[in-house]
Amino acid sequence: MISRRWLVFLPAPVALQACAQRPLDPLSRVPAAAATEEYRLGAGDRIRVVVFNEEQLSGEVTVDPNGVVSLPLVGNVRVDGRSATQAATEIAQRLRGPFLRDPNVSVQVVQTRPFYVLGEVQRPGEYPYRPGLSIAAAVAIAGGYTFRANQTRIFLTRQGAPTEFHLAVTPELVIAPGDVVRVPERIF
Repeated sequence: MISRRWLVFLPAPVALQACAQRPLDPLSRVPAAAATEEYRLGAGDRIRVVVFNEEQLSGEVTVDPNGVVSLPLVGNVRVDGRSATQAATEIAQRLRGPFLRDPNVSVQVVQTRPFYVLGEVQRPGEYPYRPGLSIAAAVAIAGGYTFRANQTRIFLTRQGAPTEFHLAVTPELVIAPGDVVRVPERIF
């Protein structure tokens, strides 16, 4: 029979095992940033479509809020979530046959969609995205923290994700295009 004093210690290993199964890194809950993978197009990106030897089919367009670009001859093409290479392949497939024999198409990102910094910063607003931009750099671009800001935690909403993540400010946390960073007020 187990003595009563040992019953106090039995739940401890169970609790430790439960903690070990939970991810300790809050970043594991946040969808991956575009810094480590090929850039994916999204609403607000400005792209240049070049159809070689066909100037009238080439030009710059902005991806609309539905993730679509409208192009001459082929109409609307969904590019949301695709790389520039994948978008070029889709456009070439639509041109092939009825319009051109063997179209050679390239797509380049001219301007990425912005990110947003809100809350307890000096100049909340919309800012141009740069690859590898950390939370600290994003706050600095927004003029720095206000005197009421909680400088250790932020709320991050990644474009396309339905959840706002409450995270500790760490150097490895980078901004992705379309992110919304909200700096909360500290509680005294």
